[in-house]
Formats: sequence, C-alpha cells, structure tokens
Amino acid sequence: MAGAVSLQPEVLILDEPIAQLAPMHADKIYAVLRELNEKYGKTIIVIEHHTEYFVDFCKHVTLMKDGQIQWTLPTKEALCRVDELESCNIFPTQVTIVAHRMQQAGQFETGIPYRSVKGEPHVVFSNLNLEIYKGEKIAMIGSNGAGKSTLMKMLVGLLKPTAGDVLLNGKSIREQKPETLSRQISMVYQNPEDMFIKDSIGGDIAYAMEARGIPESKKRTAELLERFRLTEFRDWDGRLLSGGQMQRDSLAIGIGLNPGILLLDEPAANLDIATRKEIMRTLDDLKSITETVVIATHDLQLVCEWADRIAVLCNGQVVADGKRVEIFSNQEIVKTVGIRPPEIFSMGQALCPEALCYTIDEFMNCFEGRTTAYENT
Repeated sequence: MAGAVSLQPEVLILDEPIAQLAPMHADKIYAVLRELNEKYGKTIIVIEHHTEYFVDFCKHVTLMKDGQIQWTLPTKEALCRVDELESCNIFPTQVTIVAHRMQQAGQFETGIPYRSVKGEPHVVFSNLNLEIYKGEKIAMIGSNGAGKSTLMKMLVGLLKPTAGDVLLNGKSIREQKPETLSRQISMVYQNPEDMFIKDSIGGDIAYAMEARGIPESKKRTAELLERFRLTEFRDWDGRLLSGGQMQRDSLAIGIGLNPGILLLDEPAANLDIATRKEIMRTLDDLKSITETVVIATHDLQLVCEWADRIAVLCNGQVVADGKRVEIFSNQEIVKTVGIRPPEIFSMGQALCPEALCYTIDEFMNCFEGRTTAYENT
C-alpha cells in the first residue's frame, strides 16, 4: 500500500486489502484508508467480502452480477437489501441478518441497527506446550506473527525446533522418515497453488500416492476428484481454478494419503462468503476420512461455527486453551491478543449479559419470542 501511495495517485483500488489479516491489523489498514480519503481527498475503491467493514468505512456499495453493475447505493440502504444480496451469495453482517429476520418475524418495533459491534535469530516460541488429542477439531488463533503457520510446519517436520521436541503418537518426529510421517499427518498450505507441482489437478492429487507406490492410486484419485466435485477439471492446471476450486483441490491433495491428522493453514482466506461456507461443508464431509483436524485462521466466525476447541497463541506461548465460552468471555485474553468475538456474540452480550450466541441460529433461538425495541444507531 505504501508503494502505491508513494506514486500520489488520486484513486486507489484495493483487491481484498485485509485478506489473511487478524482483526486488529485489518482495522489499521482501513483506518489508513479512511485517513487517505478524509484528510487527503483520495478516492478509495475496495473489492471486499468482509461486509462488516462496509458499515464502518464505506460510503457507497456497488453490486456486480454477471459482469454488470446492478446498482450503487449508500451503504446503509445497500445492506438493507438482505434477500437480494444473499441471492448473489453476498452476506451482510450477522447483526443485519438478525435484524432482518426479527423484522420479518415481527419482533422489531422500530429501526434496525446497522453499525457492527466492533539481527539476532528470531525466537518464535518459548516454553510452548500444546497437546492435541485424537478426534478433536481445533482452531489456532492469534495475531499475525503469533506463530500459527510456523507451528504447523513444525508438526509436519518442515521446520525443526532448536530445543524441545514434537511427539506424534508418543514418538519424536525426528525419529520418523518423511514418508512415514506423511501418512500420519498432512498439511494444506495457506496458498493452495503452493501445493500444485504437476500440470493437472489429477496429476497433483495422484503424485504423493504414486511416489510411494500406493496400490490403486488411479482409483483413489478418481474417488477424490468425485468427492470434491473436481472430476470435470481433472485435466486443468490447478492455477487456473477459482478460489473455492483451488481450496477443494488442495484439500484433496492433503488427504490423498489418508492421514489421521490434517492441518489447514487459513483454509478460508481470500474467499468470498459463499465459497467459505462451501469449504465449511467440505470440512464437515472430512469427518469420515480424517480423525483429527487443526485449523489456523483469523476467521473467528468460522472458528465459532466449526471448532470444538480453541488454542490462542501469543508471544510464543499458548495463552488460552478451551471452548468458545472460555476464550471469548476472558476479556484480558481478548484485549491482549487483539481477537474479536463474532459481532453476533457482542450483540447478544449487549442485549443480555448471560447470552452466549456465536452463530445467527443460536442468537435467534436465544431471543426467540422476545419483543425488543431498538433505536437507530
């Protein structure tokens, strides 16, 4: 961004400027954009899937569909068109969706709230200790640089700890050959294209199996292509796929060897909301294939909808480890690490301190039948 601004343009166009950023860093990016707009008179155009940032920072929203501009409206008016947006696989903020549903159910007396509630070798870890148990669905969260990706690379043996050890089923991974390790634990990289080494999807999925002489690798490849709805693209280069297709392809590659443990680094980064939901459904489908799944992500909505357990990394240590309520009710952790609960959780807390709602459905179930009057904010 600094490089672009140094040319002193009148118009800045940013494509997903906060993808892969923690909420704290995303806020800083949009704060800079607001300053460029309000103080220096720059025109800012963002392509953005995170609708909560529309509310706080954007003055107008343009909807595109089938290569055409459908409309350009003031942000508040645009986000009121919940049904139209959802029909285009664009999802307004959780608070807006809840307001829309409550209005339809006759539970609003007045108004709808629109604002979101909101030198020396580098030592990454110090006295880090984390145990992962068979069958768990764990989300690792923390700010950028907390070490989530580094930890995953250590777990699969791509990086070696200078002290301490990584044990897999009670055995040090130092003692295990790479081919043995890869059959037990697999990692899907943050950027799917990093996993593409052949010139076709089918070739990428089959590669690890063929390299290890696994019987019926062709049959297994065909089954994975079918499972992840990629059969018609089997001869395509993976780099030519859409974001969601690339993620499905990388997942197929990751589970090709039937690992008991699957590590996913930012599986929903750079994806629109509809594709993120598709990836969530795919993750649920993996239950029959792999026993233990660990995700590193900044997407706390995904965390709350999917994870059984949350581990929070900060300053090279696990500073919190537990279920949703244990993590998000700990204000010291939330403030220190800079994580932000889903806005639907914050809204529920504002209405009723005892409410613990992490999804829209949980919110609707919690407040079903209550008539609440809201003032416009």
